[in-house]
Amino acid sequence: MNKQCDWCCKKLDGHVHSYYLSPFNEEPYEFELCDECNESVEYNGYEGVSYCEWCDREIANNIGYRLNMRYDDNSGGMVCVRCLQEEWLKNGMPCFKDGDFFDDPDLVEAGYEKHRYYFCRSKESYKEAEEEFKRLQEEGYLVILSIEASGMGLEHHIRIWKKERE
Repeated sequence: MNKQCDWCCKKLDGHVHSYYLSPFNEEPYEFELCDECNESVEYNGYEGVSYCEWCDREIANNIGYRLNMRYDDNSGGMVCVRCLQEEWLKNGMPCFKDGDFFDDPDLVEAGYEKHRYYFCRSKESYKEAEEEFKRLQEEGYLVILSIEASGMGLEHHIRIWKKERE
């Protein structure tokens, strides 16, 4: 039986490409794609893949509204949010703009405690949360900004978590 590309249905010459649909998946999802489609993947609502410089895996850039990859200024390459979260759990986030979705039990296990909840819908409410984030850092805490819920870019329910430095 002749294999065909999962996207354009052209006959394949045996190429199978594996990607992690999410950085939190333990196993890759295998697509049978021709080389042309592999260069411009838009399969089932996810667009493109990037190589994570930290964990050496190819991961879907996003599925729906969840961005899986971020640019890393230090390496000049892409890094997946799983690797970033592991780094942040150890060392806190360097700045307020790094907010991400976390599981509360992971934060508690890493030694963080809930600090303050914010409903952000305006520049003023974000500014208040950012000032508190910076104040905690200045006091010597490791700080994480957890996105509790998001209204598709219109509003965010966020929580600041803090941990005393060891």
